Amino acid sequence: MVEDTRVYARRPPCTAQHPCCDRTGHLLLVHEAVQVAGFGAEIAASAAEATDCKLKRLGAPRIPVGYAPVLEAQSRIGVADIVAAAKALRGG
Repeated sequence: MVEDTRVYARRPPCTAQHPCCDRTGHLLLVHEAVQVAGFGAEIAASAAEATDCKLKRLGAPRIPVGYAPVLEAQSRIGVADIVAAAKALRGG
């Protein structure tokens, strides 16, 4: 179940003070950019510093994106990936 979906400008305190972190104690960051050293990493770092949230990051793998639709699909994050990450974050 997706509880809250929002897009924030790049202001780390905005995410770190998000009520969902306080209420659930969990934060799942999903973005299409590569996971390593990206925008999501900055949000995760600020949230980890400001809260005791258990967090998980889900980003694209570090592979070249192909031009063919089949190859492009390999680098995209799908619904099944998000559901699996959310279950892993919740411990189930």
